[in-house]
Order: sequence, then C-alpha cells, then structure tokens
Amino acid sequence: MVAQINRLFLVFLLIFSAHVVAQSNDSSGNELVDGEPRFISDDLYIYLHSGPGRNYRILGSVSAGTPITQLQTDAETQYVEIIDDKDRRGWVEGRHVSETPSLRDQIPQLKEEMAGFRETLMNKETRITQLSKYIEKLESEKVSLQTQYDQLLKEHEQSQQRISQESYASQKEWFVRGGLLALGGVIIGIVITYLPKKRQRRDTWM
Repeated sequence: MVAQINRLFLVFLLIFSAHVVAQSNDSSGNELVDGEPRFISDDLYIYLHSGPGRNYRILGSVSAGTPITQLQTDAETQYVEIIDDKDRRGWVEGRHVSETPSLRDQIPQLKEEMAGFRETLMNKETRITQLSKYIEKLESEKVSLQTQYDQLLKEHEQSQQRISQESYASQKEWFVRGGLLALGGVIIGIVITYLPKKRQRRDTWM
C-alpha cells in the first residue's frame, strides 16, 4: 500500500509540474502588463542590458526565479525594462519574463504540498483499514447472532413440539379415563339389573 501511495505521489508531482510548465509557457506568450511584479523564468540566468536590445551594454545577469518589477515593454524588440531585486534598472528579453514563479522556486512548495497529500492519503488508508476491521467485527457479530437466533428458533420449535405431544398425551389420558368411567358405569348398570330382587312382603289382615 505504501508503494501505491508513492506511485500516486510521483504521478501527481509529474502532472502538477507539467501543468505549471504549461501555464508558464502560456503566460510568456501573453501581453505583459507594465508596473506589475514578475519573475525571471527557468533559464539559469539572463543578461541585463542598458537598453532594449542585445547590442546595448550588459549591466549584469539576473538569476532564474528572481522577482522583478516590470516598467515598460519595447514594442519593436519585445525587450522589457525591469528593476531587479538589487534595485538595478535595465532591459531583458520579454520571453524570459513570467507572471508566475519559476518551477525551481515552486519545487519546495510542491514537495510540501506532496508531503501533505501523502499524509492525507496515509490517514485515509489508516481510516479505511480501521473501517475494514470494524466491518469484519460486525460481520463476525452478525454470524454469532445468526447462530444464536437459529439455536433459539430450534429450541422454540422443540418446545412447541414437546408441548403439542404433552397436550395430545393429556387429552388421550382424559379420553381413556372417561371411557373407563363410562364402561364402568355400564357394567355396574348391568350388574345391578341382574341382581336378585327381594320379594315384597305382603301383610294380610284376617
């Protein structure tokens, strides 16, 4: 999983870098507005001339990523008059002037953002792992509860069957007892019928 995060980190860095380079190229082709802060693009350094062209005296060099202030643009040569970070005033080629910081200067920020991105991914991965373990626990509890439910259902069915059997046996017992009592009554009636009767004594009056 760490290897996957590292690959995502590398892919994101490459995509973001390409996007920044594309923005830098697009901005260099646009018309630059005078009086706004600018940056020297990713060339190692460029020469600062005393006038709007290469034929003018070189005053020094300006390193890539140096923040500058754009003063004006020569429409013919497309040279830009600037003031650099050392308060030097001179002219540089307009194609080297960019509205965004150079990629070299953005790399530390990119690394910081990538570190935050990686940390976020790691936190999410940790959270996913925790949720996966919690889901597994819930699944285990579900299986346990289902087993208990099945056991209770089986016991309930057995109880119902036992109660039904006991009820049938009780009814059968009462039926037998009632039959025996009825049979006994019939026998007693028959016996009484066949018992010799006493002759009635007649009193005669003379």
